[in-house]
Amino acid sequence: MLITMILLIYGLAGLVGNGGASHYVTRFGLDRMVHGLFAAVLIGFLLMSVSFGSLWVFGLGLTAWGLGSFASNSLQQARLVAIDPPMAAASVALNTSSVYLGQAMGAAAGGRLYASGALWAFGPVAALVLLCAVAFSLAGDRSRDKPELASVNS
Repeated sequence: MLITMILLIYGLAGLVGNGGASHYVTRFGLDRMVHGLFAAVLIGFLLMSVSFGSLWVFGLGLTAWGLGSFASNSLQQARLVAIDPPMAAASVALNTSSVYLGQAMGAAAGGRLYASGALWAFGPVAALVLLCAVAFSLAGDRSRDKPELASVNS
């Protein structure tokens, strides 16, 4: 029953996150929303990593993770479409394949951590991987902005 409730909380948080992101994306823009959602996932990972012994802290972390994880993927796809509409089908397909690859790598890393008894490392390792993803996302934003600035200044 507890696992069912945990999955329900995660799923409902994902639903609320998608609805909220859809509502606020016009106010904050795609890039800021995606990075804000990544921040929610990061907070979730960190809360869950310090939650041992506290189901409430774990629940808060799981909720933050759910709020950000589902919506960030949808908005990331919207970013890709907005960047180069003629390449939308290819970029979204590549993004989806990358998500699947990341899930497989995460499962392998989690399995390795579990097998070695390092359950405490799940949250910090996930947070580190997410921080790398955010760094790549920010670098992509900066490289995308440079040509626009150069054309404006010409």
